[in-house]
Amino acid sequence: MFKKRNTFIVNIIILFVACSTADALSLLRVTCDDSSQGAEIYINGVHKGECPRDIGLKAGGIKFRAVLKVDADHERVFEKNIHLYDRSPERVEVQLSSSKLTAKAKKAKASESLAKAKAGDIKEMKNISKYYKEGMGVTQSSKKAEFWSNKAIESIAQNKRKKEEKIAKEVLMKAEAGGILAMDKISKLYLVGTGIRQDVSASQKWKDKASSARALEKHRAEVKTATEILISAQAGDISSMKKIASFYQSGTGVEQSGAKSQEWYTKAEAATHKEDEKIKKEEKRKELSELSFFGQTKALTKEIQGSNDSPSPFIMTVAITPYIAVAISDTVQAPFVTTQKMKLKDELNTRASRFINPDSMITKAYNKKLGIQNIQNQKLVSAR
Repeated sequence: MFKKRNTFIVNIIILFVACSTADALSLLRVTCDDSSQGAEIYINGVHKGECPRDIGLKAGGIKFRAVLKVDADHERVFEKNIHLYDRSPERVEVQLSSSKLTAKAKKAKASESLAKAKAGDIKEMKNISKYYKEGMGVTQSSKKAEFWSNKAIESIAQNKRKKEEKIAKEVLMKAEAGGILAMDKISKLYLVGTGIRQDVSASQKWKDKASSARALEKHRAEVKTATEILISAQAGDISSMKKIASFYQSGTGVEQSGAKSQEWYTKAEAATHKEDEKIKKEEKRKELSELSFFGQTKALTKEIQGSNDSPSPFIMTVAITPYIAVAISDTVQAPFVTTQKMKLKDELNTRASRFINPDSMITKAYNKKLGIQNIQNQKLVSAR
């Protein structure tokens, strides 16, 4: 520290001595930290050595610049405008910037960017506009900066129009091929003029076509459904009969017809009634089959007859006693069982009167047969 101070004093003395015999000078002391050591110093573009350094200069304004090379295309720079006064020392501390392009590299980059911009590269149009605005690698020019900025905007708009035209063309082709969604879309494009010449009448035309196509598609689906349901109804499905009746009533998928609607409703009702009767009749038959005269007695008798051994009188007495009891029980219950069977048969017999034509030969023959069976059953009851 003491040594540096002595050096500074010596420089001041030398400066004053020089001033006595020449024009007045000022001392500029340039200092730098470790990272700035060796930076080249320029005063008004004239090289003055490396940092650190004491420089005697004439009083007045100067442009100070310190540069430290990083590589062929990059450097670290410190620039400052300084005013020196007569015989007054001034100190400047060099603080280099981060690495950036050299003037030569900037010029090369600007030249490359300009070439790409001229070839239609929108990104480079924006870059060269910025370079002209800042004077980076090119002579600063606000006019050229504005030109390339507008050129970039125009190119973006042009590319957008081309893209919209391409989309509109594809949509129109799909619409002409029958695509309903494409018809909707091309109608909107014609309405606003996006990618295609604006045409309100064309927009309405495609809107109407889309509606017609959608209605036709719906009708075809309804016809298909109605056809399937009709086939099922003709095969005897009651649910399908009711559905096709409602379709004929509303004209859904078939030609509207009140007569056919009523016809299928009647068929559905008749089929439902017939199905109900069938179920009830089956239930009665099942109940009737479960009743049997002397069922228990017959089973026990058969069991005894099936034995090959000759049991003793005592065993026979013991064995027969339960059978006798069962037989008596069956005898007591026989009138009730017979009555129940006759009642069930009567219920089945009365169903003949529900035939569509009760006076037909088939109905009369059926009633006659049931009448004979009833007489036989009554005789059997009387005999018991």
